Amino acid sequence: SDDTFGITRSDDILALAHVSVSKPSEKVVLDENLTWSEMSAAKTLLVKEMEAAKWPKEYVMALAQFYYNLDNHPMRHEPHGEKTLLLFQARARREWHDQLKLNMFFSIANINEDHLRVIRHELLDKMQLERLDTVRYFT
Repeated sequence: SDDTFGITRSDDILALAHVSVSKPSEKVVLDENLTWSEMSAAKTLLVKEMEAAKWPKEYVMALAQFYYNLDNHPMRHEPHGEKTLLLFQARARREWHDQLKLNMFFSIANINEDHLRVIRHELLDKMQLERLDTVRYFT
């Protein structure tokens, strides 16, 4: 039998439900689609919940430092900088959590500038292609 449970919300009550019967909320917004202010609010709640759930202090501190470094990164003030940083944090945090599941902790606190540049180029390329598609549509 499947004894895997997940947390679900019914009205304003949190409850456990078998994973087989729980489904993702239709209101979920992927990290990469959040605005900067939404990410800022979410990261504050995430860090508080990690502390409340007694995550290892080293993990909580690394993630808090990661978000501090994102908030203060110079790219944030450049054109499309916040979107680039949002994409970066979504990928980096996902990789970090995947590695934690494998008991392979790495400090997420340090911003990998090479990965950040790659993501920036991906974003700018995508935006350029979208503009070209728009021009083609009108010609």
